[in-house]
Amino acid sequence: RSPEIDLSGNLTALVPSKDAIRNLTNSDQDLWNSRYRLPYLLKAHFLQGIFSIEDLDKQVNQRLPTLHLPTTWEVKSVGGVS
Repeated sequence: RSPEIDLSGNLTALVPSKDAIRNLTNSDQDLWNSRYRLPYLLKAHFLQGIFSIEDLDKQVNQRLPTLHLPTTWEVKSVGGVS
């Protein structure tokens, strides 16, 4: 059983697009949807704090902490979109 998650603070969810999910191979889907890995995957897709698109634009090339330490997300700008 994975430890409880502290949800008392503000969070930002990073939700993959339908295309991103569709592009996963069946073996990748099986891997990440397993009962042992899914909690880590979910925690890694929540940033600590509230971030709007404008806030993320200001964070380009910075690493932001997630609920799954030590996982961080590096904000990149691709074609002017963060």
